Amino acid sequence: RVVKQLDHENNELFIEYNEENCENTFKWIKSGITRVYKYNSDMLLTEIKYDDGSVQKYTYDDNLNRNSETDRNGNTTYKKYDDRGNLIEITSPLRLTTKYSYNENNKLIKSTSPGGGEVTFEYDEKGNLLKRTIKTGSSSYSEASFTYDQYGRIITSKDAENNTTRFEYGEEEANKPILVKDAVGNILKYEFDKVGRATSVTTGYGTVRLKYDDCDRITHITDAEGNTTRLGYDKAGNMTGIIAAKQYAEKGKDGAGYTFTYDAMDKLIKTIDPLGNVFSVKYDENGNKIKEINPNFYNHTEDDGIGVEYKYDTNHRRIKTIFPDGNMSRIKYDPQGNIIKTISWKDYDKTLDDGPGMQYTYDEMNRLTSIIDIEGNTIKKYVYDEDGRIVKEIDAKGYISADNDEERWGTIYKYNLAGWLLEKRTPLQHKNGDIYYNIKEYVHDRNGRVVQEKRSPEYVTKTGYPKKWNIINYKYDPNGNLIEVTDSLGACITYEYDCLGKKTLEKIRINEKKQRVTRYEYNGMGKPVKVIRELDGEDLSGYSDEKVFAETLYKYDKNGNLIEIISPEGYLTVFKYDDANRRIKSTLYQPQDGVKLKGSAYCAILNTRARSVSYEYDRAGNIIKQIFPNGGTVVNEYDEMNRKIRVTDPD
Repeated sequence: RVVKQLDHENNELFIEYNEENCENTFKWIKSGITRVYKYNSDMLLTEIKYDDGSVQKYTYDDNLNRNSETDRNGNTTYKKYDDRGNLIEITSPLRLTTKYSYNENNKLIKSTSPGGGEVTFEYDEKGNLLKRTIKTGSSSYSEASFTYDQYGRIITSKDAENNTTRFEYGEEEANKPILVKDAVGNILKYEFDKVGRATSVTTGYGTVRLKYDDCDRITHITDAEGNTTRLGYDKAGNMTGIIAAKQYAEKGKDGAGYTFTYDAMDKLIKTIDPLGNVFSVKYDENGNKIKEINPNFYNHTEDDGIGVEYKYDTNHRRIKTIFPDGNMSRIKYDPQGNIIKTISWKDYDKTLDDGPGMQYTYDEMNRLTSIIDIEGNTIKKYVYDEDGRIVKEIDAKGYISADNDEERWGTIYKYNLAGWLLEKRTPLQHKNGDIYYNIKEYVHDRNGRVVQEKRSPEYVTKTGYPKKWNIINYKYDPNGNLIEVTDSLGACITYEYDCLGKKTLEKIRINEKKQRVTRYEYNGMGKPVKVIRELDGEDLSGYSDEKVFAETLYKYDKNGNLIEIISPEGYLTVFKYDDANRRIKSTLYQPQDGVKLKGSAYCAILNTRARSVSYEYDRAGNIIKQIFPNGGTVVNEYDEMNRKIRVTDPD
């Protein structure tokens, strides 16, 4: 049996065995952490003892199924199983029970929540899921269905609104679809190599291609615009470098890129950007991050420097953040790991290891129940239903309005059996001893999407309802994209989308005769390249009643950085970046021969004059200098925490 273990830094772990008491003790020497694991006669874990004296406990039934778990706060969750070992009941510390049922093949066919929520499942003779039904009300349901081919591969997936996604397969790629057709009709195509790795993905915008090494790691990603990013790895499979597309196109595998270094436990400890700036972190022997070094103060010789440090308790929970100026912030936890207090650096007393702070309380299920400010005032109180949903949110004024949560006023939420929000009442007015609420109601489609929202200008009591409503209606396409918003006052907004779900059209009704129309076009990287606004000529000086199209054009480099914007008036803004993709210069070209809107926006670029702003950065990426067109310079200075401490302007 192992009695001693040394890690890559020779940190010692000792293991002691006590056969008589069925206990194993683990001792980490450097950190002083001790864990004691206790087992029963079946060698099943029954207790874990921690340094703070808390204990996590487990019990088992006659079939050796774990039937209870007691957390470190002493709260117990109970479990029951059938004769086949299927979990059939979970009872929370609050005695709320969730139940499960199974078929003869041990497939889950029904789950019932404490609040009456119900989900059922149906399968074919091969065990493929055919139908999933969610109960949304006493007689309403949300049903999704699936079909399969003779090999058990899914070929259709239909949601509760009968929108169908279809899958097609090739002969060689037995378990992976080569074509996916969504509910709108957009097609996504895949190609695979002989070992089943995806080598290309094709959409309406083009094809993304992937290359792999012999260990199945992606080495090249070529986007739909033909830009290739290069990735490198070490023998352990850790990514050691990324050369972005622009730099790879310029110098291939010798292009400037990001490099990554790992410790013996495969934790990332150093990132070096293409400019040589080092972002270094350090870990303790337990894998906890203990320091983040400011790149401006990194010392290559010592492999160290000024930075933010972190301290942890024996449960590997961060308890202190130590800033470069010596100030500390503190976090305290209960035995289970819930945060019970946060103390800012302004209030933390090192001697007392305490100070005024925000405090948090939890119930037996480790749910947040209250937030208390540094002056001891309860500023938030949460009440939950049987299914763990917040049904009342009480603020500071509501908390002092009564001595119990039932009588305290707060924001009230109501849900259906599926957990979809149906009603929200927000307290806004106190009048003649009564609380009056603003109310919102929600109607959902069978997929759980809000299709109607009702708002009222009237205030009502806790149980009352208004007479006047403003009704907002929402419509969706078969893919779930929002395509229309209307309200009872006549407002209307409509949208259209492309195959990737990006918005291509927006129409906003202004009045009965006019609407504002905006169109969007994208490149193969999914970046917007053109935004077109349709304007009424009568609203513009010098134009007739015809439509005027105001185009804004965008251009990008191979890394996806925005390098040009051409406004509808013909103003051209050009951006330049360094190898770390930081913007180092922006130049505005102003048209001198007037402004044009008709035709291509490029028509107004000629005969222009330029105004440039340049930027310089420190090693941490902070802007330290801005140089303006008139030669004026703004200089920024930062402290060890990258906080701006001084600004020197031309004046």
